[in-house]
Amino acid sequence: MSEYSIPTPKSQYHCTCDDRLRILVLYYHAGFTKDEIALQLNLSHSGRRPFLGPIERQQLVEWVCASAKNRRTPWHKITAIFGWDCHIYAIETAFKIEGFACRSALKKPDLTAKHAAIRLIWALEYIHWTAEK
Repeated sequence: MSEYSIPTPKSQYHCTCDDRLRILVLYYHAGFTKDEIALQLNLSHSGRRPFLGPIERQQLVEWVCASAKNRRTPWHKITAIFGWDCHIYAIETAFKIEGFACRSALKKPDLTAKHAAIRLIWALEYIHWTAEK
């Protein structure tokens, strides 16, 4: 054997099959969050960090809340607007972390003259309505 030895990397801790089964049971059946499972099983919360950091997410939220036009901008165009080199999934994850979701706008039904008259009659009838009534 030579006097020099090749260093071997330390093996990382990997979950066993039993650990994975416990995680699945706690997540799907007991309703635990990922952080609660990590505390319960004394494991680290693994996973990739979000691509967009808190500063970029704050810029994104401020931009979206600035106007209705910004709010209606398709998510795939936001990367070009900000000049970020990321995929739409990074934008989606950033919005999810900040509590936003992509939904289609609902169209209000047309207000016909008949319905407007009925609503006006109702409003005039209850104009002096109080909580005690």
